[in-house]
Amino acid sequence: AQVLERLQASGVTRITLDFDGSVLSTTRRAEGTAVGFNKAKKGRRSYYLLFCTVAQTGQVLDLLHRPGNVHDSRGARQFILECVDLVRQHCPGAILEVRMDSAFFSDTIVDALEAKGVEFTISVPFQRFPLLKEQVESRKRWKRCGKGLSFFELDWKPKKWSRRYRFFVIRKEVPEQ
Repeated sequence: AQVLERLQASGVTRITLDFDGSVLSTTRRAEGTAVGFNKAKKGRRSYYLLFCTVAQTGQVLDLLHRPGNVHDSRGARQFILECVDLVRQHCPGAILEVRMDSAFFSDTIVDALEAKGVEFTISVPFQRFPLLKEQVESRKRWKRCGKGLSFFELDWKPKKWSRRYRFFVIRKEVPEQ
């Protein structure tokens, strides 16, 4: 409640919500834990929390408590929409935007954010869009945007989507090993 009150009092005109998951391991067999993907501590029982933070302040707005054996997207759509609605209630005039990594990418989440009028940035998994990957790999002209970084942008849509979206493709030079 304090996070929302401070956002409201600050009068911000744009609010960015970041969504990300995090594994929290336990050494005990605690209620709600499960053995799942845990890169650092394989085989450990854990929780897999989904956080919503406000980018402008770095504060945690909310979190979704889940067992450690769930996929990133489980319960994510509903949680994201609840967070969006909560912020909209407290800051009705603010432009809302959401940032997420490719683990949360899905057609249903894109459609839901679009329907709510929320701007969004989501990393796109190439394996789901081989035609996009092909386009990126065949690209000849890239614009430099920093040491070892280049990019290009395009308007694109998969066949099953109803509209085109703006895609930024960023490439990072990796030293040969």
